[in-house]
Amino acid sequence: MHTSHTSASPALALLVNAGGASRRMGRNKALLPVGDGVLVTYVLRRLRPLAQAGAVVVANDPAVVAALRPEPSLQVVADRWPQGGALGGLATGLALTPGWTLAVACDMPFVDAGLAGYLATLARDDWDAVVPQSDGHAQVFHALYHPRCLPVLEANLRAGRLAVQAAFEQLRVRWVCGGELAAHQTTPDAFLNINTPQEWAAVQARLAGDKKQPEG
Repeated sequence: MHTSHTSASPALALLVNAGGASRRMGRNKALLPVGDGVLVTYVLRRLRPLAQAGAVVVANDPAVVAALRPEPSLQVVADRWPQGGALGGLATGLALTPGWTLAVACDMPFVDAGLAGYLATLARDDWDAVVPQSDGHAQVFHALYHPRCLPVLEANLRAGRLAVQAAFEQLRVRWVCGGELAAHQTTPDAFLNINTPQEWAAVQARLAGDKKQPEG
């Protein structure tokens, strides 16, 4: 049995990392076509209702910037740490968000807004990050981070320690796993990310059948 703390949940910002090189895909994953848009806009639409404190997309490709409809609550910025991998994108976005931030990657078509809402109920001053752990793996992109993580992330980037998991050793992390995760995960493939043309082909039919997302 768990107790809901929804009324105390903070207003979340949303960070979508779209700065990756997409080497295995052979083309920019953020621009893979979904319906009348592309994958990065699809991911944004799924999660925008949670982003009461605005959204940031980290993107280096001008084509990705062009695909994102300008609006006051959306910032599109270049990666400040282009050699820093996922950690660099995370640090870039957190430098621009005011408080607790839901960080996802642009290649995660089944991001779970229901689970993210539950993670928000756990976001409090006791923690620096709230991170799901599935099959023994930290889901670093489908997690909440507070900007107070930033000094640790930037120090690791300067030292060349680029694994986000390495930063967790220096942060107060609220892990969500096992039965707690199972009870609140509403999308089976919430943590699935697309890396290859074969993986993309396997999910295209599912995305084509999903007409429930509102226009962003």
